Amino acid sequence: MRIFMFRFPLLSFIQLFLPTTAVIAALLTPLYVGQRQALFKDFRVGQEGKLEEIQLTIANDIDDAVTDPKGLGSFHLWHELIDSPSQGELAEEVQELVDQWHRLKEHYDQLYVLDTRGRIRFQWTSTPQSDPPSTVKAINSYWPILRELTPDQVFVSPVEVTATKSSGLPFPVLYIGVPLYHQSAPKGVLVVRYQLNHLFNNLLSRCNIQMGWCLVADDQGYWLLGEDIREQWGFDFPERRQFTVRHQYPLLWQQMQHQLRGGLFGPDGLFVFQSFSLLQENWISAERSAHSSRRQSNVRWWLIGFLPSSALEQYLDHLNRDFLVSFTALCILAAVAVLLITRDRQRKRSLQKLLETSNARFRSVSEMAPVGIFTLDAQGQPTFLNQRLLQLLQVHNLEEAQQQWIERLHPEDRDRVLKAWAACQQKRVPFHERFRIVHNDSSSHWINARIIPLQESSATDSFVGTWEDISQMMQQQELLEVARQAAEEASRAKSEFLATMSHEIRTPMNAIIGLTGLLLDTPLNPQQQEFVNTIRLSGDALLGVINDILDFSKIESGKLELESYPFNLRTCVEEVLDLLASRAAEREVELAAHIDSGVPCAVIGDMGRLRQVLVNLIGNAIKFTQKGNVTLYVKAKPMPMSQYEFMPSYYSYLFAIQDTGIGISAAGMNRLFKPFSQVDASTTRQYGGTGLGLVICQRLVERMGGQIWVESKKTGESLVVGGTPLAVYESIPIAESGSVFYFTARFLLNPNPAPEPTDDTCYLENRRVLIVDDNATNRQILALQIKKWKMQPLVAESGPSALALLQQQGWVDLAILDLQMPEMDGVTLARQIRAAYGELPLILLTSLGNTLTESEKALFSSLISKPVKQSTLYNALNSLFCEKQKTVSPKPAAAPSFEHLKAELPPLRILVAEDNKVNQMVALRILEKLGYRGDIAANGLEVLDAVQRQPYDVILMDMQMPEMDGITATREVTQLFQGLKKPRPRIIAMTANAMESDRQLCLDAGMDDYVSKPIRLEELVRALRQCQPLQTPTT
Repeated sequence: MRIFMFRFPLLSFIQLFLPTTAVIAALLTPLYVGQRQALFKDFRVGQEGKLEEIQLTIANDIDDAVTDPKGLGSFHLWHELIDSPSQGELAEEVQELVDQWHRLKEHYDQLYVLDTRGRIRFQWTSTPQSDPPSTVKAINSYWPILRELTPDQVFVSPVEVTATKSSGLPFPVLYIGVPLYHQSAPKGVLVVRYQLNHLFNNLLSRCNIQMGWCLVADDQGYWLLGEDIREQWGFDFPERRQFTVRHQYPLLWQQMQHQLRGGLFGPDGLFVFQSFSLLQENWISAERSAHSSRRQSNVRWWLIGFLPSSALEQYLDHLNRDFLVSFTALCILAAVAVLLITRDRQRKRSLQKLLETSNARFRSVSEMAPVGIFTLDAQGQPTFLNQRLLQLLQVHNLEEAQQQWIERLHPEDRDRVLKAWAACQQKRVPFHERFRIVHNDSSSHWINARIIPLQESSATDSFVGTWEDISQMMQQQELLEVARQAAEEASRAKSEFLATMSHEIRTPMNAIIGLTGLLLDTPLNPQQQEFVNTIRLSGDALLGVINDILDFSKIESGKLELESYPFNLRTCVEEVLDLLASRAAEREVELAAHIDSGVPCAVIGDMGRLRQVLVNLIGNAIKFTQKGNVTLYVKAKPMPMSQYEFMPSYYSYLFAIQDTGIGISAAGMNRLFKPFSQVDASTTRQYGGTGLGLVICQRLVERMGGQIWVESKKTGESLVVGGTPLAVYESIPIAESGSVFYFTARFLLNPNPAPEPTDDTCYLENRRVLIVDDNATNRQILALQIKKWKMQPLVAESGPSALALLQQQGWVDLAILDLQMPEMDGVTLARQIRAAYGELPLILLTSLGNTLTESEKALFSSLISKPVKQSTLYNALNSLFCEKQKTVSPKPAAAPSFEHLKAELPPLRILVAEDNKVNQMVALRILEKLGYRGDIAANGLEVLDAVQRQPYDVILMDMQMPEMDGITATREVTQLFQGLKKPRPRIIAMTANAMESDRQLCLDAGMDDYVSKPIRLEELVRALRQCQPLQTPTT
């Protein structure tokens, strides 16, 4: 389309351009003249400043030239020298004095001392090239003035010109005479010759052709310092008499005769001049006429600054060039502006024609549009309506529409629509509303209306808009909303049904598990006992599945709440490893954990939910690992202040669970973290599970302010990543196959942590420890721990390499041996070490289920179960070395063994009321170590069912449980047994809240005792000691 193609209007361009150029020239001319005058003014001011500086320099120099001889004339030996008939040694002393003075005042080259009759009593010259006869001649000519000098007067001669004998080059000098008096009696005159070369050279160095010449002339116009040395001192050279200001620059000389200071711009250039008196008060000079003896008390010099025409022309050339460039640039800009204006005028004419054509086309197209189209003026009155809009309003023309459109609005929508339309008019913001209009038959139609203010409104149109009939769409949306509400109701019903069914299934399952526990306490033959154990284990497995479903339903319904209480992160990790150690030992998988040394362990959060995530992920890792190891790594870093300014003590903890299992394929990775989904069907068949574990972990991690992701690799395949990884993190490499599950969690640092015993490593420092383990991860973790205590680890991967290392190193303080190693196990290695190195302390690392004979146990100082706890290893080292160091405090008494505790505790039936399945596992494990077999209830309702089903002596009651909490359950149990008139079980509260008010709340509700979460063995034992069996004793 040739929209902007038109013929260039040359005549219009010329008619606009010529006047514009004339205006530019008229504006620039005064500016040019002003700049030229300012340039001359700047030159003159600069020259005047330079002359002031030169005058000050000359005055200071001449003043110094007079002051120095006056100081020398005060020397006390002069009158003795004059009066002495034979000078001898006195003359030598004076000679030495003058030499010293000349070394400081090098601009003087001759000195004479005359007595009152004009006889020379002493003379001195600085160099052989000096011309004493010319000086003597000058002194004689000035003698009539010199002999009349009073003590306070000084004689300064006119400028004289002399020459050296060697070069014959002339140079200017001054003769300065100082009277010599002794006791107010005249003794003679001291006369020195002062060279003016250094003064004039100094002035010349400040002047050049670009900045202007510095010229000096005497009162007769002779050049003392001129542009050319051959034009100077015309008063002494007849051939130079014509080189004066009068002859060379007559206009300047004429002005100088009438002014002491001024300036002149002439054909030769710019002159600035000023006169100044050379003589100060009590200074006497002589007239310049062949060494005249006539006194003169006023000698004037002229200082002239001269900038030649050639230099001025250079500056003016720059100015002219700048203004010419400016004029040319402005003319070009004016031409461009005029061109644009001319083209714009032509374009507007063309666009006007196109607009008229476009409006015609718009109205034609609008008539065929399926939506109503209209335009409005600035007052909101319609200027155009298409036929579709007239049909929607059921009117025939624009006037009827203008009168009736407000009446057509549904009464319920009218105020809202009119308010929005008023805002669109006043604030010129887009209008978008949905409303109903009422037709003549009282039927309602939904309208989707849009109005847009035009950015460049014309004289007639300021708004454009559309009306679209969306009645059918609104009916569909109503149907969709009804369907959505029905779906949500079905989802809620599903979740409630799922929770109810899980509860209904778990209640009889608790009965089955509890009753099998009672059945195990009765006399059974081996086959019956095996059947009952199978029933109990199957019930536990089914209950675990139900717990997963119930946890998931809680999460989906938003009813899962996290607790917040102080706990120790290291204790949490070690408890998880304890829980899973037997499972790892059954599969012959090495289980280990490493917590970075800088990780703060005293935190506040929900240890139960963190433990649940760790148990699930580590349990999965053990499940899917046929051989190798499963390792947990923990790191931490402070949260950025800018993100959590109100939580400055929060840390982000990174947990990584690495396994050497089968790995996950790229296709299987897409099914992770989805409910009821596993990697593939074969996984479910081989390993079991509901497919909810990872989903629950993901939701719990998100509730703890973190993210969860996984990196995995199958043998022969590339690495795949799933979940939501951090933008930046340190990835753990995977060798052949396996997975690394990462997750982060945010915990608040405990501001008042419980004091922990400080590892006193003074007796461990620099001790050499041999670590022998075929598992590289275990070796690395043990070596890091040993280094933390400032010990020196030596590592070996097998028994033979350990023996070779011992032979090479010569000695070690301790050896830590793994029991299960290929080629040579830990016991065999220990026997060989004992045979070769005698009583070297040995520590054996064993897995659960490994039994040793008494003779094998005797080989070792300590036996430590794997996975190795930091505290357990430290206590073992402490027991070996602390007694050998005199500065170590006595070792605390060892904690009582579980066997000893069992003997002290009464036989009890115990019910554990706890909704978190990992906390259930922990509680059951602790009770199992104490010799008890506990039953589980997940909430208060299940507690009521359990106590009515079978007798219990003790209930460990969690405070916060779903459906019925611990406080309510305690009251219900108390009321139930009061009605039965039976003694009720002793109720021990378990709560994460450590405040005294919470303890009092438990006691007020009827609970008998109180233990804090996480449960500590000593506190639980204390509470159980106070309990008594209510039924037949059993354990």
